[in-house]
Amino acid sequence: MKKFNAFFSFFILSTFSLFEIAVHDKDKIFEELSRKYSNLRSIKVEFRSEDLRLDGVLTATSEGKYRLLLKSDGKIARILVSDSKTLWNYSPKENKVVISSIETNDELSLQNFFVTFADKFVPLSYTKETSSRFGSRYLLMLTKKNNENEKIGIYLNEKKEITSIIFILQEREEKYLISKIRINPKITDKFEFKIPEGSEVIDLR
Repeated sequence: MKKFNAFFSFFILSTFSLFEIAVHDKDKIFEELSRKYSNLRSIKVEFRSEDLRLDGVLTATSEGKYRLLLKSDGKIARILVSDSKTLWNYSPKENKVVISSIETNDELSLQNFFVTFADKFVPLSYTKETSSRFGSRYLLMLTKKNNENEKIGIYLNEKKEITSIIFILQEREEKYLISKIRINPKITDKFEFKIPEGSEVIDLR
């Protein structure tokens, strides 16, 4: 009986220690990522949207301005440009531009993620995964401070570099495979959109 109690006590202590390590790790990794992007003025991200099956390049600033270029088989499928107040959504295939006002920022979006995640979200868990497709990688789960239904999954490689981001809102998920991130690149983009001649314009402002 004493041996059993000793073993049980050791098991409980070991489990508790592992739990403490896990909690420490998720907080540590979250703090490291927060520091890395804390002085963000601009960012350029190359990615692939698994849901839309499109390749993309995002250029954004900490002021909420961005240009999002999406391609399919090397051809431009969509261009989104925002000056932080107005959004131009252009479809070359339809030759149509939809103009709308930006009233609120969506934290569950690639263009806002790098600027807002440190302030709007808190770490939920940190685990290691292994698969034949991606090999070993780490998953840091975040949950929004005032809405636990909004979550973000950040996949990191062994160097703790972001390789994938998943935005989760209840049953809806948006997955992005990240191929390259440049922090504070020099940007000359004025984040204005010149409407192509002959395009259909739908102004929702």
